[in-house]
Amino acid sequence: MKEGLLFRSARLDDATAADRRRLQDEYHIRTVIDLRTKTEHINAAKKHERGLPAAAAQGGPAALAKSNDAFAQPLKIPGLHYREIKITGRPFEKFLLSQLSWWSFLCVVGPPPHEASVPEDTGLS
Repeated sequence: MKEGLLFRSARLDDATAADRRRLQDEYHIRTVIDLRTKTEHINAAKKHERGLPAAAAQGGPAALAKSNDAFAQPLKIPGLHYREIKITGRPFEKFLLSQLSWWSFLCVVGPPPHEASVPEDTGLS
């Protein structure tokens, strides 16, 4: 991968208007890949509705809520493409299981045969 093609960030919904413009104009960000869970999205929306940036909601200085204009901005930055990738839940679990060999799959869904056949009173289990 070429240098400068992938940027890692956190909490873009808390970015100020100036930060949002900088992401698009200076860094030329076009796509956001969001790995957050549904619960994290719900919590971010609740904080946004209350008009408090995440830092202030987590005990940061109250002045931050007044000085940060992030709450006046939409959660998603207009002009960027958003892709949500779910790395939790049943579909992801099925995908991971599909990557296993048959033997590994059987070990995950049940105990290996040698463990299942050891009687409990032998002291070997």
